[in-house]
Order: sequence, then C-alpha cells, then structure tokens
Amino acid sequence: MALEVITHIFTFMPIANLMEFASMCRTHRIWVLQYINQRKDNHLAKFVTSPTYLLHAMRITSSVISGSFALAMLLPAADVAWGVADLDIYTNFKSYHRLIIYLLREGYTIRSTTRRHSPVCYSNSAIRKVMTLDKQTRSIDVIISAFKDSTIPIFHFHSTIVMNYVSADSLFSAYPRLTSQYRALVNPLSLPQSHVNGPSCAMEKYRHRGFRIPTWSERNTPGDPHTCENNMSCPRQIRATHDRGSLRLELDIANVTDTADNEGNKVVLWRFGGERCVDGNQEDIYMEPYIIHEDM
Repeated sequence: MALEVITHIFTFMPIANLMEFASMCRTHRIWVLQYINQRKDNHLAKFVTSPTYLLHAMRITSSVISGSFALAMLLPAADVAWGVADLDIYTNFKSYHRLIIYLLREGYTIRSTTRRHSPVCYSNSAIRKVMTLDKQTRSIDVIISAFKDSTIPIFHFHSTIVMNYVSADSLFSAYPRLTSQYRALVNPLSLPQSHVNGPSCAMEKYRHRGFRIPTWSERNTPGDPHTCENNMSCPRQIRATHDRGSLRLELDIANVTDTADNEGNKVVLWRFGGERCVDGNQEDIYMEPYIIHEDM
C-alpha cells in the first residue's frame, strides 16, 4: 500500500489508534511520527515563520502548548473542522521573557497583561499571569505558571478535555480514552457547580465541538461500567502523569522508542473525587479532590 494512502488513513485515526499502529514495527512508528510532526508543523506555520524556531524556543524555556492546539493533535485530523484559531503557550516565570522576546521578533505585539485568565472562563490559582500577543489575525496567549513546572496550570483547568499538551519533543494526554470518545470529566478543583450548569465560555466552546460535558449531578458518571476507584477514567481514581491511563508519545524520530519521559517535568498526582460513581448512596464517603506536585 502506498505511503500516501496510509497517510490519508491516518487522518481518520485518533492519536491512541495511531500509537497502536506504530507499536507494530519500527517502520510503522517512523511513518506515524512523520505524520504527527508534519501535522504539528502545519498548525504552527499559521502562527510563526518557522515552526523549528518556535519549538527551539519552547525547548530552552521548558514551555508547552495546550488548549485547542493540543486537542486537535489528539483527535483525527478529519474531525477537526473547527481549526486552531490561537495558541496557548504555557511557560514558567524564570524563562518566560525569552519566549516573549522570540515572539516580538516574530512580529507580535503585546496586547495585554493580566494576573490570570478571566474568572468567567477560568478560575486557576496555578497561573501567575497571562500575556496576550497579536499579529494581524493571529493571537498567542503566554500563560505563566505560578510554579517551576510550566504544566501545573493545565491540571487545574475545567475538565479533562484540556488536560493535554504538546512540548517541543513530546505529546501528553491525561485522559486519552475519554477525549477520543468526545467525553469529559469536570474538574471540581477549578470549576464550581454554577459554572458547570451555566454558560461558561470555555465549556460551551467544547460542547459546540461535540464533547459531552456532564452536568454537576452527572459528574461522577464517566459513561461506561467500571469498578469505582479502579478505573483510569473514574473521578475517584488517584491519577499520576506517568500512570498507565495517560498517553505520552516521544516525537523525536531519531529516538524511536515505545515511550519516553517528558521534558523533565516532575510527576503530578490528582484526584477529582466526589461520591461513588453511578450507584452511589448517602452512606458512601465523599472524596475530596486534590492535586499534588513537588513545587507545592
């Protein structure tokens, strides 16, 4: 079968299925990595003159891209009709100025600087400040973490839909199975009950893209039968960034291995908590949500 035909088939496959295909042999893995890297560069080329230079800037500042860009990389290309309108780059306070200098040299100008995202859309204490830069019709948010690890704010956001990121050399998803099924769990650490049932701008955006986001009363119903606290999609399950429920893919074709550690970020532990799933009763012990990381 011609490589062009195989590449076309790839456009209908989510990242988890691509990884299964890549695991069959070294040649398959190279094909998949070439496809993913080309797709990544095509998205980035809409925002910068050289994706290679942007990735280098991300590498030396330990920055990652999350939001719609990372989500698009996880879903089949054929399903991403909504496109990527902006970039959300997460970085740390120590290195963010080097990233800003690079973007200014790319022709971007700073439109605004805020201490954190608008509380209407997000409530995220892990964010130190946000700088928004514009160039013509393109916009980039540089989100500066309140911690040494650039990725910590991602684990504080509203739902599992956005608990993904792309670094210069890897791709990560905390809930790849739910995401590929267009389902989500609400993160009670950041989104109060009123925002789950109300017109939160972030939640509505993803509902319009086809995601099923549960109401507050449904938040502990992942959507498939499972043993509570013994399933990686269960909100009461203790999760970690390096556990078997997450997806991590090294994108360096020169280092063709099954899995790889990320760019040096430390392990994050979290649990959404709540009542027992599906068949909970008043006698069940309510589990408090939490997030733990070494910068605390």
